[in-house]
Amino acid sequence: FTAIAESIQNEWKYTSGVIAWSKDDAPTNDEIDQVLEAFEKHAFAGLKPNQYHFTAVLHEEDDGSKHVHFLVPRIELETGKALNIAPPGHEQYFDPLRDHFNYSKGWSRPDDPALQRDTQTPDHVHFQEKSAVRAGLKDKPVKDIREIVGSYIEQRVEYGFIRNQQDVLDALSEFGKVKPS
Repeated sequence: FTAIAESIQNEWKYTSGVIAWSKDDAPTNDEIDQVLEAFEKHAFAGLKPNQYHFTAVLHEEDDGSKHVHFLVPRIELETGKALNIAPPGHEQYFDPLRDHFNYSKGWSRPDDPALQRDTQTPDHVHFQEKSAVRAGLKDKPVKDIREIVGSYIEQRVEYGFIRNQQDVLDALSEFGKVKPS
């Protein structure tokens, strides 16, 4: 891959992407191979294997979720012409393939309304808010700590991040150990 990509004179030397599964999906190696084979046929439709290069690397996270990083030099190997498997609008070409596997295997879907939140705030905003709250707790009387943490929880409820007791406990655990009552 590296040798091919470095030989390309164009500005864009390669296309990269990720095929990911949720930790609950637990795809087998055979299922991952099926997905990669279908993806390769889809991405390189009409080309023979000697006309392109496709590198895929499987990663497994500590939580058991799996994802595959792929790299494709942006060149058709026989002619030397540019090859872009992900031009603008490519999602509408690849989404049906993703949907096929997600529905047929019962895997999580990014478009599943049950997995979506009503309001999303960038992760860095959550981090800043938690840090600010944590800093505001230092050397405060217990009464003030209760008010600060209470406001923090109320904000999370208002924006839909807290919907049940476990969400409250999770939010509180960001400040330290929590003993459920």
